[in-house]
Amino acid sequence: ERFFEERSALDVEQIPADKLSEMIENEFAESEKRKKENTERSVRRAKTVVYDLACCNEFKYFVTLTLNGEQFARDDLNTAKEKLLTWLKNRTYRKGLKYIAVAEYHKKNNAVHFHLLTNEAIELVDSGTVLVPAHKKPIKIATADKRQIALEDRRTVYNVSDWKYGFSTAIALVGEVRAVAGYVCKYLTKDCKKIGGRYYYSGGALARPTYEYFN
Repeated sequence: ERFFEERSALDVEQIPADKLSEMIENEFAESEKRKKENTERSVRRAKTVVYDLACCNEFKYFVTLTLNGEQFARDDLNTAKEKLLTWLKNRTYRKGLKYIAVAEYHKKNNAVHFHLLTNEAIELVDSGTVLVPAHKKPIKIATADKRQIALEDRRTVYNVSDWKYGFSTAIALVGEVRAVAGYVCKYLTKDCKKIGGRYYYSGGALARPTYEYFN
């Protein structure tokens, strides 16, 4: 579009066809480059905001929420977003929920799921499973007992009892706050896309960073 805006019809008619084709291709390539650079800048800004919010607030849990595939199309973004925002709004209004949420598509089935950092204003029940070293996924307590895994090496996995739309897990956060902030930021990569029009969601009475500038 910009190419033709800057040149009159007469100018274009006077350019040889092969040269015109080359100019259009170059302009298209330059346009795509600008789009990519703008997207990467937007992602960097989003990561900075998420990182700062994670560092400025005392979050208690790392939560993952998904939709039940038997009740909803798990790749239905509009439904997933609607259910999530309804639940977040209710928790925020009634319980004082504070949160940061990042959406992600599952690589295998394109299902939408959400990763959240939250305060204690969520209702949890013990899932009967634990996270242990050398295992990416939770295992049953009986399995941990059988393998004689020490209690101090187990992290209880909870379910969010009032998330009625699908599956959920929640684990208590441990470790240095910057490590937690970095962990949730890993879902914002340079290749990530806005899901539901946003790179991230946040809400509640969140503390925000203040900046001082010196000459």
